[in-house]
Amino acid sequence: MSTSVPAANTAVMTPAMLFNGYVGAHAFYALHELGVLERWADGVTEIAELAPQAEESRLVALLVTMARLGFVTLDDTTAELTGTGQDLLRQQGFFTWCVGGHGEVWRQLAQLAGDGARFGIDVRRDDGRVALGCAEADRALMRPTQDEVLGSIDFGTAVDIGCGDGSRLLQLCAQRPGRRGIGIDISADACAMATEQSRERGLADQVDFVQANVIELLKSDRTFPGVDLVVSIFMLHDLFASTDDHPELVRSLRRVFPDARYFLLADTAAQDASRHQGQPPVFSLGFELAHAFMGVRLQSRSTYEDAFEAGGLKIARREPFGAPSTWLYLLEAV
Repeated sequence: MSTSVPAANTAVMTPAMLFNGYVGAHAFYALHELGVLERWADGVTEIAELAPQAEESRLVALLVTMARLGFVTLDDTTAELTGTGQDLLRQQGFFTWCVGGHGEVWRQLAQLAGDGARFGIDVRRDDGRVALGCAEADRALMRPTQDEVLGSIDFGTAVDIGCGDGSRLLQLCAQRPGRRGIGIDISADACAMATEQSRERGLADQVDFVQANVIELLKSDRTFPGVDLVVSIFMLHDLFASTDDHPELVRSLRRVFPDARYFLLADTAAQDASRHQGQPPVFSLGFELAHAFMGVRLQSRSTYEDAFEAGGLKIARREPFGAPSTWLYLLEAV
């Protein structure tokens, strides 16, 4: 395994930047948990109204930290986001994912690397915070692109692989009377949440949820005829890590959904460090480190695209998708 890093990407941070970034990320996440970010998004700037439940001097200490890092302008009574702070607010999902979801993982890296601790057994991430961070990033950074691409095609029945709580699938089915959906997720809890959501939204007769491990499903003889759109958002890296025969994986996906005309697939590819000068972009470094310790090998963009073509899918559209090295593909069966 090559571990070389291009010289342009070495020594791009000072010790002070590294230290202060760690502190600032935790201060920002604390404001997230206190509800301050929601109030900023609503236009609230009065300190007394940002987090009434918090001890004032400690809230102010967090705000001072953010002000000293350039994200907030602060006076005796108000705290207002700067332009950079507004950009940070839009990217809050990355910090929920990183600090909230993977904080314990980062603290236990030495144990995972050297003491035989096992990811997911001895050391666990907070899956709830990972999911919340992904949802926040989706709403702020990804949903507009997804909606625009989906608006360019016509479909009657969609399947969402890794549907989670069903929100994305339910939104798709609510957009047009008669549109049907199938959600597939490995988590029984997620399927139960999705089923309940479908009842609450009056969509129970349009959507079904199936608890299944999609990797095992692709090896089985089960098929889902009548599906004309297959959606899988941020599942490709897990699927591609499960086998070395990536074109066959794509062909298996087509076999399970034999009538699918379109595939909407998205994921984050391994960062091509040679193409970047200076500091790595937000998210990528954490995403790659976390998956290295999870034992999930990330793929290059070309690996995905070569497998799509070899597996019988034509790239109709490829759009940047909210996070660095992250792409949304609209693929057509050929």
